[in-house]
Amino acid sequence: MVYYEFHELTQRGDLNQKEFIYIRPMKGSIGPKEQISIDITILVGNHTIPLVAAGGPLDEILVIEIRNGRHIFLSLQGELQRTCFGMPIEALAALGGKGVRNIDLSARKLSGGGLPDEIWRMTEFIMSYGPGCGSLFLERGDEVLCRGIRECLDTAKEFDLKLISEGEMGVMSMAETLLRFLDALPTSVIPEDVYPKAVKIIDSKGSTMAVRFLTSNTEIS
Repeated sequence: MVYYEFHELTQRGDLNQKEFIYIRPMKGSIGPKEQISIDITILVGNHTIPLVAAGGPLDEILVIEIRNGRHIFLSLQGELQRTCFGMPIEALAALGGKGVRNIDLSARKLSGGGLPDEIWRMTEFIMSYGPGCGSLFLERGDEVLCRGIRECLDTAKEFDLKLISEGEMGVMSMAETLLRFLDALPTSVIPEDVYPKAVKIIDSKGSTMAVRFLTSNTEIS
C-alpha cells in the first residue's frame, strides 16, 4: 500500500494557489495494481481574477509526497486569456470600448474617467429589452448566452441577435452577466469613501444622479 499527500498549496508571487487550485482528494492511498483518479480544477474566482485579468502565462508547481518515498512535481502550465472582468474601471475606460483583447495593454496608459463602454452596453441592452421582464435580476440566465456576452465584451463585438430572439432569457442572461461583471470589479463603481454622499444625493434628487470619476480624485455632483 502506497500513501500519498499533496503539499499544502502556497502563495507564489501575487497569486495564492489556495484561491484558484482545487485538488480532490488531497491525500489517500493506493494498493498494488490499483488506480486512482485525482481531480485538479483551476477556478478563477473574484479574489483571483483582478490579478490575472490582463492575461499572461499560468505556471504553477504542485508537489505530491509519497510516504517513505520520493516527491513528485506536477507542472500546471497554460495561457490566461485577457478579460474585462476583474479589470479596474479606470483601466477599462481608457480602452474606449475597443475590447481588452484587441489592444496591447503594455503600450497604453490604463487610466481614464467615466464609466467603461462595457457597462454602458449591458445597461443599454437591459433598458431597451428588459422593462417587461418580471424576473429581471431575480432568476438566473442561460450559461451559454452569458459566455457569449462575455466574449463580445472582451472583443468589442456586437451582441448576438439571438439575445433578442430569446426574449426574457436573453435579458436575464445580460442581467446576470452585468452582476458578475460588477461583482468581479476590484473596487465598486461608487467608491466606498463617497458612497454616503451618493446616498444623500439620491434622497434629495430622486433618481437623478451624475457620477464623475476623475483620475486624481472621485467626485459626485
